[in-house]
Formats: sequence, structure tokens, C-alpha cells
Amino acid sequence: MLLEEKLFKEKEVSLDRLGVKIGFYLHFLFYPSLFLFPIEHSPSLIFLTIGYSFVRFFGFIFSKGNRNLKPILYSSSIYLIVLLHYYFYSLDFNVIYRENLFSNNGYYIVFCLVIIMQATRLDKNSIIISSLSSFLVFLIFYFINLHFYNLKILWNEVIFNFIIFSASGFIAFLVYDSRKNAVISYIQLFKEKISLQKDIKLARNVQECLFPANRKLNRLRFEVFRKTHKHIGGDFYDFIQLREGNVGIFLTDVAGHGISSAMVAAILKVMVSNMPYILKLTPDRFLTYLDDKLYSDFNSYHATAIYMFLNFHENEILIANAGHPYILYCPKEGEFREIKTLGTLLGFKIREPVADCFQFALNSGDRFFLYTDGIIECMNNKEEQLGAEGLLKILNAYNHLSLAEIKRNVLLDVLSFQGNSDFTDDAMFLIFEIE
Repeated sequence: MLLEEKLFKEKEVSLDRLGVKIGFYLHFLFYPSLFLFPIEHSPSLIFLTIGYSFVRFFGFIFSKGNRNLKPILYSSSIYLIVLLHYYFYSLDFNVIYRENLFSNNGYYIVFCLVIIMQATRLDKNSIIISSLSSFLVFLIFYFINLHFYNLKILWNEVIFNFIIFSASGFIAFLVYDSRKNAVISYIQLFKEKISLQKDIKLARNVQECLFPANRKLNRLRFEVFRKTHKHIGGDFYDFIQLREGNVGIFLTDVAGHGISSAMVAAILKVMVSNMPYILKLTPDRFLTYLDDKLYSDFNSYHATAIYMFLNFHENEILIANAGHPYILYCPKEGEFREIKTLGTLLGFKIREPVADCFQFALNSGDRFFLYTDGIIECMNNKEEQLGAEGLLKILNAYNHLSLAEIKRNVLLDVLSFQGNSDFTDDAMFLIFEIE
């Protein structure tokens, strides 16, 4: 159903654009045709032009509030096409009457300019006053002109100009209301934007407090990089201090961006804090607990995650990966490689346990690189992704350096790969070394 609605909206937008484009070009095509008609047809043609413009103008205004009136825009284009056929059918190629055309077209141009000037006034009542005042000024100059040249008064000219001034004022009155409402809406949106920015700034400060503040851990050295695409995001990591000096490392990437994913990441931290201690010693049960909680309490949110239990007492490490990019492991004086494990995303409850547990020996000098997909999904100007292989090449080029230097060079190379542009997704990586 959602896909059908999306396709319908896309089709509707394409039809709107097509209708506007046709009307726009035909409107300009219409004016050259006026140069080809005899003088007796010119007044009727110019009024038909004004009528056509009125149809499109009112159709545009009322179609915003009622979708059923949008066909007015398209029918007006058809109306113009019919007029063009009629004009060419009535052509007289022997005589071109330009003076009458310029006179009538001048009325139309002035009429439009009056609407523009009237609609930009600050007070709605001034539109009525200025319209009446303009007509009175016109009458004064009109009668002065009649007296100066000893001419008779033509009431049809007076009535015609009264209609022009009244109509322009009335249309400007409508445009003013529309413009005023647009300005008010813009101000309200601007205020809401400022308020939202303050809330996001506060949420960012709160999220920063959730990340580990302690830069020193037992037998661990680490460096971390975090970049959120929308001020706050769903990439999160945490160090869990366990008994006997052991450490748990939790890293997650919540699906989506912005406030919602950041809230879910914060909820995951609370879940980790409140889960039974015994689960923190077995990564597969740790992630399965989170999978059950997300599925039962937040079934519309999903996440990938890694949990590592560093058992310094037994000199072993346990790893479980729930649909997250593989951990990169570098033994002392070796090269980085992927630790391939099996697991599915959190929140779907597809398998039990949600991830397999992988165990191997813990040695001094071993390095681990954990990251979110925002690092490897960045693209260059050829729309090629960096990928895990590209990241491995970068890491192995600098694996002889210190952690801080590796962090700096990885960032420089990744940014250089994507043309020094900023990340288009939340991006984070954590590199640590066993002492």
C-alpha cells in the first residue's frame, strides 16, 4: 500500500510538472500569433488572453486546497490550444495591424504590473484605497484631456478602466492574503526550527554523556572517531567494566538517522546496564537478550551490534556479531584481517541465538578495529564504494604506527577517497590494542 501511494504521488508530481511546462510554453507561443490578426479581432483576442490567464491563476490558487480543481490547470492549457487553432483559422496574411495590438497588450501588461505592485503592500486595506485613488486620478486626467482637446466623453472607456482598476485591486487583495499566510507560516516554521535546533543541541549533549568518559582501561589502549550526519545519530559504543578487571566492549549501529535512532541507542545502553550480569560474560546470550527486547518492546527499530568479552583472567576473548561489519583483527607484527562470524540483525528475532560466539586467545600487542558501515559505504567521484577491502588496505599500510597515528591516517585516506567531502551517513570506528 505504501509503495502504491509513493508511485501515485510520483506520477501526480510528474503530471503537474508536465501541465505547468505545457501551459508555460504555449503562453509564450500565443503572443506572436496576435501580430497576424486584423484589427477587428484584436480586442476579442486580448480579452481571451486575459480570460485564459484568469483561468490558470484561479485554478492555481484553488487547486492548493482542493486536489479535484487541479484539472482546471490542464483544461486551461487545452483551452489555449483551441484558441490557437481558431486564430490560425481566422488568419489574414495580407494586413498586419500592430498599433491596436500594442495598445491592447499594453493594457494587459499594465494590468499585471498593477497587481504585482498592489500585492506587495504592507496593509491589506491600502490596496482598496490605492485602487480607488488610482481610478480617481485617472478620471481627473481623463477629463482634463477631454477639456483640452474638446473631445466628447466615452463612457465605455470610463467603465473599462474602472473594471481594470477594480479587478486588479481584487486580485491583488487575494494575492496579499496568500502572501501574508505564507509569511506567517514561514515565521512559524522558523521559530519551530530554532526550537528544534535547541532541542537537538540538548539531545546531543545528553548523548555525549552516554559515551565512555574514562580514557584509561585495564590493559587497553584505544582511539575512537565519531561523526554524526544529523548532529545526533544511532552509532554508539560503550566499555563495560566487569569483575576481576575484565572488560566488555559493545558497539551498535541503529537503523536510520537523527533523533529516533539516537533514542534507540540510548535505550540499548539502558538495557545493557540493566541486563543480568551473567549475560555480559557470554556475547551470544548478551546479543540475544537485546534482540528479544527490541523485538518485544520496539519492533519497528532494528540495529546491528558487536559484543566482545575480554577475559584477562583466562587470557581469552569471546566475540559475537549480530549483522554488523566484520571485526578487523591484527596480531602483533601481523596484518589486519576480518574475523568472519555468523549473526543476524537485532530486533527481528530470526534465530536463537541471534549470533554465534567465537573464541580465541588474547595476546599482548593484538589490535582490533571496529567500525560502522558509514566508513566503508563512502563513495568516490566514480560512485565506487570504499568497501571492506579498501579499508583493509588503508589499515595495513599504517599498522606499524601508533593507534593515534593510525586514526589520523585512516581519516585522511577515507576523506581523500571521497573527494574530501563530509560523511553522508553516521560514521564511527574504534581501534584498540591489548597491553
